[in-house]
Amino acid sequence: MESVRASACSKVLVTGAYLIIDPKYRGLVLATDARFHAVSRLRQGADPSLLEVRVTSRQFRQTLGFTVRQGEIVSTSEGASPFLTKCITYLAMVARARDVRLDGHSLEVDLVGDNAFYS
Repeated sequence: MESVRASACSKVLVTGAYLIIDPKYRGLVLATDARFHAVSRLRQGADPSLLEVRVTSRQFRQTLGFTVRQGEIVSTSEGASPFLTKCITYLAMVARARDVRLDGHSLEVDLVGDNAFYS
């Protein structure tokens, strides 16, 4: 598989900020008709014991890296958001639970939001 493309409707977080990552907190979110897109590519990695994840957001001019060993994040780029870190943690947990071997691979994810998402 060369790449996987996915999109989802966007949302506007009115209240709650990153507190809503913790289930004991609540927030208010409104859906919009703009879409958010992700393109993911899984390639052979340099180290057979690691999964290296690189997430690029052109809108924010940011690329963040994560290193995962045996289903656990062992390093992250400076400035990685708690939300994105939690997403990578869940990816590793699901892969481990489904006995999917990602070690030895590199996962590249490009994120792009419709222009309407930012207006």
